[in-house]
Amino acid sequence: CQRSRYASPVVARLARRLGRIFDGLLALPYLSEALLRDFSYYRRLFFESLERIDGKIARGRLKPLDLRGFPQEIHYNLRDARIGVFIGSFDPFQMTHLATALRFLGSDSSEADVVFVIPEGAFDKRKPEKTEYRFRFEVLKRQIAGVLDPLIVPLDIGEGADTIEIVKRLLALHPGSSLKLTHLIGSDVLPIAVRLLPEDLREWRKAADENGIDLH
Repeated sequence: CQRSRYASPVVARLARRLGRIFDGLLALPYLSEALLRDFSYYRRLFFESLERIDGKIARGRLKPLDLRGFPQEIHYNLRDARIGVFIGSFDPFQMTHLATALRFLGSDSSEADVVFVIPEGAFDKRKPEKTEYRFRFEVLKRQIAGVLDPLIVPLDIGEGADTIEIVKRLLALHPGSSLKLTHLIGSDVLPIAVRLLPEDLREWRKAADENGIDLH
Protein backbone atom coordinates (compact mmCIF):
# COMPACT_ATOMS: atom_id res chain seq x y z
CA CYS A 1 0.00 0.00 0.00
CA GLN A 2 1.08 3.59 -0.43
CA ARG A 3 1.42 4.08 3.34
CA SER A 4 4.32 1.61 3.43
CA ARG A 5 5.71 2.63 0.04
CA TYR A 6 6.88 6.06 1.18
CA ALA A 7 9.09 6.89 4.15
CA SER A 8 7.70 10.43 4.45
CA PRO A 9 4.14 10.86 5.77
CA VAL A 10 3.92 14.07 3.73
CA VAL A 11 4.67 12.26 0.46
CA ALA A 12 2.40 9.35 1.40
CA ARG A 13 -0.46 11.80 1.95
CA LEU A 14 0.17 13.54 -1.39
CA ALA A 15 0.35 10.20 -3.18
CA ARG A 16 -3.02 9.15 -1.78
CA ARG A 17 -4.58 12.43 -2.88
CA LEU A 18 -3.15 12.19 -6.40
CA GLY A 19 -4.10 8.53 -6.63
CA ARG A 20 -7.73 9.30 -5.86
CA ILE A 21 -7.78 12.08 -8.47
CA PHE A 22 -6.33 9.91 -11.24
CA ASP A 23 -8.58 6.97 -10.32
CA GLY A 24 -11.54 9.31 -10.64
CA LEU A 25 -10.40 10.45 -14.08
CA LEU A 26 -9.98 6.91 -15.33
CA ALA A 27 -13.53 6.12 -14.22
CA LEU A 28 -15.09 8.83 -16.40
CA PRO A 29 -16.87 7.09 -19.31
CA TYR A 30 -16.61 9.97 -21.80
CA LEU A 31 -12.81 10.31 -21.92
CA SER A 32 -11.14 9.23 -25.15
CA GLU A 33 -8.40 6.61 -25.34
CA ALA A 34 -5.91 9.35 -26.24
CA LEU A 35 -6.78 11.34 -23.11
CA LEU A 36 -6.57 8.22 -20.95
CA ARG A 37 -3.07 7.57 -22.33
CA ASP A 38 -2.10 11.16 -21.49
CA PHE A 39 -3.40 10.79 -17.95
CA SER A 40 -1.53 7.50 -17.51
CA TYR A 41 1.67 9.16 -18.72
CA TYR A 42 1.35 12.03 -16.25
CA ARG A 43 0.36 9.70 -13.43
CA ARG A 44 3.55 7.71 -13.96
CA LEU A 45 5.65 10.88 -14.20
CA PHE A 46 4.11 12.40 -11.06
CA PHE A 47 4.62 9.27 -8.98
CA GLU A 48 8.20 8.86 -10.17
CA SER A 49 8.81 12.43 -8.98
CA LEU A 50 7.16 11.68 -5.64
CA GLU A 51 9.51 8.73 -5.14
CA ARG A 52 12.52 10.98 -5.76
CA ILE A 53 11.12 13.62 -3.39
CA ASP A 54 10.56 10.93 -0.77
CA GLY A 55 14.19 9.86 -1.11
CA LYS A 56 15.40 13.45 -0.72
CA ILE A 57 13.33 13.88 2.43
CA ALA A 58 14.72 10.63 3.85
CA ARG A 59 18.27 11.91 3.22
CA GLY A 60 17.52 15.30 4.75
CA ARG A 61 17.94 17.10 1.42
CA LEU A 62 14.35 18.36 1.35
CA LYS A 63 12.48 19.48 4.46
CA PRO A 64 8.75 20.14 4.01
CA LEU A 65 7.87 23.52 5.48
CA ASP A 66 5.27 24.41 8.09
CA LEU A 67 3.02 26.68 6.05
CA ARG A 68 0.23 27.15 8.59
CA GLY A 69 -1.07 30.70 8.28
CA PHE A 70 1.29 31.59 5.43
CA PRO A 71 1.80 34.28 4.19
CA GLN A 72 0.31 36.20 7.13
CA GLU A 73 2.39 34.05 9.51
CA ILE A 74 5.73 32.38 8.88
CA HIS A 75 6.58 29.34 11.00
CA TYR A 76 9.57 28.00 9.08
CA ASN A 77 13.21 28.84 9.72
CA LEU A 78 14.07 32.17 8.06
CA ARG A 79 17.78 31.62 8.69
CA ASP A 80 17.83 28.81 6.14
CA ALA A 81 14.87 29.39 3.79
CA ARG A 82 14.98 27.55 0.46
CA ILE A 83 12.17 28.43 -1.93
CA GLY A 84 11.33 27.78 -5.55
CA VAL A 85 9.07 30.31 -7.26
CA PHE A 86 7.24 29.36 -10.46
CA ILE A 87 5.84 32.43 -12.21
CA GLY A 88 3.89 32.44 -15.47
CA SER A 89 0.63 33.39 -17.11
CA PHE A 90 -0.88 29.96 -16.20
CA ASP A 91 -3.87 30.51 -18.44
CA PRO A 92 -4.68 27.88 -17.30
CA PHE A 93 -2.26 25.97 -15.05
CA GLN A 94 -1.75 22.56 -16.71
CA MET A 95 -0.28 19.14 -16.05
CA THR A 96 2.91 20.18 -17.85
CA HIS A 97 3.36 22.98 -15.31
CA LEU A 98 2.75 20.60 -12.42
CA ALA A 99 5.22 18.12 -13.91
CA THR A 100 7.85 20.88 -14.05
CA ALA A 101 7.39 21.72 -10.37
CA LEU A 102 7.40 18.08 -9.23
CA ARG A 103 10.43 17.14 -11.31
CA PHE A 104 12.27 20.19 -10.00
CA LEU A 105 11.64 19.22 -6.38
CA GLY A 106 12.64 15.63 -7.12
CA SER A 107 15.89 16.58 -8.85
CA ASP A 108 19.11 15.90 -6.95
CA SER A 109 20.45 19.25 -8.20
CA SER A 110 17.58 21.34 -6.82
CA GLU A 111 17.79 23.09 -3.46
CA ALA A 112 14.27 24.04 -2.44
CA ASP A 113 11.73 22.81 0.09
CA VAL A 114 8.65 24.27 -1.58
CA VAL A 115 7.54 25.68 -4.93
CA PHE A 116 5.20 28.66 -4.79
CA VAL A 117 3.14 28.94 -7.98
CA ILE A 118 2.17 32.52 -8.82
CA PRO A 119 0.30 33.80 -11.90
CA GLU A 120 1.54 37.08 -13.36
CA GLY A 121 -1.00 39.88 -13.08
CA ALA A 122 0.58 42.60 -15.22
CA PHE A 123 -0.54 43.33 -18.77
CA ASP A 124 1.61 41.55 -21.34
CA LYS A 125 1.42 42.81 -24.93
CA ARG A 126 2.55 39.37 -26.11
CA LYS A 127 -0.59 37.88 -24.54
CA PRO A 128 -3.29 40.55 -24.92
CA GLU A 129 -6.09 37.98 -24.60
CA LYS A 130 -4.84 36.72 -21.23
CA THR A 131 -7.63 35.95 -18.77
CA GLU A 132 -8.08 38.25 -15.77
CA TYR A 133 -5.70 37.50 -12.89
CA ARG A 134 -8.30 36.70 -10.25
CA PHE A 135 -9.92 34.05 -12.45
CA ARG A 136 -6.57 32.41 -13.26
CA PHE A 137 -5.54 32.32 -9.62
CA GLU A 138 -8.85 30.82 -8.48
CA VAL A 139 -8.56 28.07 -11.12
CA LEU A 140 -4.98 27.37 -9.98
CA LYS A 141 -6.09 27.29 -6.35
CA ARG A 142 -8.87 24.81 -7.09
CA GLN A 143 -6.39 22.57 -8.93
CA ILE A 144 -3.60 22.27 -6.36
CA ALA A 145 -4.56 23.79 -2.97
CA GLY A 146 -5.14 21.03 -0.43
CA VAL A 147 -3.72 18.45 -2.83
CA LEU A 148 0.01 19.16 -3.14
CA ASP A 149 0.77 21.33 -0.13
CA PRO A 150 3.16 21.78 1.56
CA LEU A 151 5.36 21.02 -1.47
CA ILE A 152 3.60 22.89 -4.29
CA VAL A 153 1.48 25.81 -3.15
CA PRO A 154 -0.46 28.60 -4.93
CA LEU A 155 0.49 32.04 -3.64
CA ASP A 156 -1.75 35.05 -4.22
CA ILE A 157 0.76 37.88 -4.61
CA GLY A 158 0.67 38.40 -8.38
CA GLU A 159 -2.24 40.77 -8.90
CA GLY A 160 -1.16 43.74 -11.06
CA ALA A 161 2.46 42.58 -10.90
CA ASP A 162 5.09 41.42 -13.37
CA THR A 163 7.83 38.93 -12.52
CA ILE A 164 10.16 41.53 -11.01
CA GLU A 165 7.44 42.88 -8.73
CA ILE A 166 6.22 39.40 -7.73
CA VAL A 167 9.67 38.39 -6.53
CA LYS A 168 10.03 41.71 -4.69
CA ARG A 169 6.73 40.98 -2.92
CA LEU A 170 7.97 37.50 -2.03
CA LEU A 171 11.19 38.97 -0.63
CA ALA A 172 9.20 41.40 1.48
CA LEU A 173 7.56 38.40 3.17
CA HIS A 174 11.01 37.21 4.38
CA PRO A 175 12.68 40.18 6.10
CA GLY A 176 15.97 39.42 7.83
CA SER A 177 16.20 35.98 6.27
CA SER A 178 18.93 34.01 4.58
CA LEU A 179 17.06 33.04 1.44
CA LYS A 180 18.05 30.64 -1.32
CA LEU A 181 15.64 31.41 -4.15
CA THR A 182 15.22 29.41 -7.35
CA HIS A 183 13.23 30.96 -10.19
CA LEU A 184 11.47 28.38 -12.35
CA ILE A 185 10.53 29.53 -15.83
CA GLY A 186 8.87 27.91 -18.81
CA SER A 187 10.85 27.14 -21.94
CA ASP A 188 8.66 29.54 -23.95
CA VAL A 189 9.94 32.56 -22.01
CA LEU A 190 13.50 31.34 -21.45
CA PRO A 191 15.10 33.49 -24.22
CA ILE A 192 13.39 36.61 -22.86
CA ALA A 193 14.26 35.74 -19.26
CA VAL A 194 17.95 35.31 -20.08
CA ARG A 195 18.03 38.73 -21.71
CA LEU A 196 16.27 40.40 -18.77
CA LEU A 197 18.09 38.51 -16.01
CA PRO A 198 20.71 41.22 -15.22
CA GLU A 199 17.97 43.82 -14.72
CA ASP A 200 15.89 41.37 -12.66
CA LEU A 201 18.83 40.56 -10.39
CA ARG A 202 19.62 44.23 -9.82
CA GLU A 203 16.06 44.88 -8.69
CA TRP A 204 15.89 41.77 -6.51
CA ARG A 205 19.23 42.42 -4.83
CA LYS A 206 18.13 45.99 -4.10
CA ALA A 207 14.89 44.69 -2.57
CA ALA A 208 16.85 42.09 -0.60
CA ASP A 209 19.12 44.77 0.83
CA GLU A 210 16.12 46.90 1.79
CA ASN A 211 14.64 43.94 3.68
CA GLY A 212 17.92 42.82 5.28
CA ILE A 213 17.95 39.56 3.32
CA ASP A 214 21.03 37.51 2.52
CA LEU A 215 19.86 36.45 -0.95
CA HIS A 216 21.31 33.61 -2.99
